[in-house]
Amino acid sequence: MTAYTSWRRRSASVLATTTAVLLAVSGALMAPAIANADEPIAPTLTVEPNVDLNREGATVTITGTGYNPNQPIYVTTCADTALENLNFAYINNGCTTGAKQIALGATPSPRADAFQADGSFVTTLPVSPKAGAEVTSVFTIANHTAMTDRTQDAKAVLNFAPEVVPSGVSPSVTAAATTGLTVTTQLTGVTGTNGAYVAVIEAGTSGEIDQEHMGIGFQWVKPTDLTNGAGVSVITIDAADLDRTKSYEVLVWKGHSMPDTETTLGLAALAVSGAQWDAVFPTVVDPKPELTATATAKLASSLVVQAQLKNIDSPTGAYVSIIEAGTAAELSRTNQGLGAVWVQPGQFDNGSATVEVVVPKKALDRTKQYEAVSWKGHTNPELESLYGIAELTIPAATWDAVMQETPFTDVKKGQDFYTEISWMFNNGITTGVAQSDGTVKYEPKWKISREAVAAFMYRQYGDPKFKAPSTSPFADVQKSDPFYKEIAWMAAEGISTGVNAPGGKVNFQPKAKITREAMAAFMYRVDDSAKPAAPKVSPFADMTPNSKFYKEIAWMHSTGLSTGVKQTTGKAKYEPKWQISREATAAFLARHDAMAK
Repeated sequence: MTAYTSWRRRSASVLATTTAVLLAVSGALMAPAIANADEPIAPTLTVEPNVDLNREGATVTITGTGYNPNQPIYVTTCADTALENLNFAYINNGCTTGAKQIALGATPSPRADAFQADGSFVTTLPVSPKAGAEVTSVFTIANHTAMTDRTQDAKAVLNFAPEVVPSGVSPSVTAAATTGLTVTTQLTGVTGTNGAYVAVIEAGTSGEIDQEHMGIGFQWVKPTDLTNGAGVSVITIDAADLDRTKSYEVLVWKGHSMPDTETTLGLAALAVSGAQWDAVFPTVVDPKPELTATATAKLASSLVVQAQLKNIDSPTGAYVSIIEAGTAAELSRTNQGLGAVWVQPGQFDNGSATVEVVVPKKALDRTKQYEAVSWKGHTNPELESLYGIAELTIPAATWDAVMQETPFTDVKKGQDFYTEISWMFNNGITTGVAQSDGTVKYEPKWKISREAVAAFMYRQYGDPKFKAPSTSPFADVQKSDPFYKEIAWMAAEGISTGVNAPGGKVNFQPKAKITREAMAAFMYRVDDSAKPAAPKVSPFADMTPNSKFYKEIAWMHSTGLSTGVKQTTGKAKYEPKWQISREATAAFLARHDAMAK
């Protein structure tokens, strides 16, 4: 609430100016002043509210006291001027819009209100800053019936909120680093002859700016840096002065002054993105230890694993061990896995080291999976000391190189089917036939039994997770028999349908030697690729399209799995009823594996 008093008691003078506008405002209230009334002493105006008024428009309550109620007055707003400079012509020149007349006995309306007998009044008035005026005030002045009467003059300055011009103050963060933020502000519409002050401040603290506290970053944009009121401010804010939990603003005011309602040019929020805050205050995360491993062969006698360690910070170095997959919990001081090395502290360069771990061939099983494990040196391999576990992928070519030699004493290099029989051993399909002297033979010329073929095929093609049924699919195979699981798998996959027996039973005949035609059927059924139609002309001299298993045997020929038995003259024969040897079985399986690849 602000009160203002008339500057002096005035004596009348003649003013020749007349105004049609103020006559219109008076309307029906154009009554002559009551003669012989006492002069009011020191008229006073009070405006409420009168703090941070909305610049877009506000309605205030105006209270006047000390007036001559017999002399009607006008209440209006105008650009501020000293009372000694006020006259009827000043008000009439652009300050009549929205004016009200105050008079005794007036009926309240948007354009009039009433004096009380004691010379006081209360009215409301819509107010807004006058265009081009630095300060706007409410004025009272005697109406047109006494244009020279200065005794009714009074004023009250209106306090509007600081003018915020977002379009004229456009800040942005143009650089962000651990050193801080660079704030670039585009300025337009800067008035005055002293340039502009630009400050980066904590949001909501514009009223706290003083000579000692000019925000967290400050710059004077000199008049010479402005072109038609436009310029650019670039301020660097130190990271130490920033807090990402707070919001910031850019305040601009006239140079060589302090910011207030008259000098403030603009106030705008400063947007700082999450990425920019992260650049100033990066999250420091210690890199996690890393372990990778690759496998190579070495002289067909062992597997060499190259292990790479990164981000290791240990005064005692690290251990690296190769283990069977899933057995890390079994490691101890006395069990260091299949092969292990200690990587000494001096072997690390910036936390990284590369070492080789050799695993003897005899410790490996091609059918199993392996892992590399690393943990802190001179500690037990426990969760707290673990650096990492890495899956070890061993390519088939590496396995072949490591496991290329066979243990079979009856199979030598250069011998028929040596490669195929070696492949059988290295892929875990056969372990051979143990001898009383501790050696192992393959017995390549032996005729192979149906149960042995089932075992070979399951190891090559079967799912390790296959569970054999509780009831046997064949009458002559019991759950307790050797190779029951493998034979049951043959039935489950439709590879073998068995041999019909009396009484409607179906036998597998596990001990019977398998024939070449039965082997063709098994290979045909286990192969899941698309099959061509059987040829109308048989590829073998002893087979016709009407022969049993003709389709399967013709497919064996078309895929190269069997070239038949050469004859001295004419076409080769297939000899379907012949029993198959163990070396021929190895050939069929190895060729099919190569074909599938």
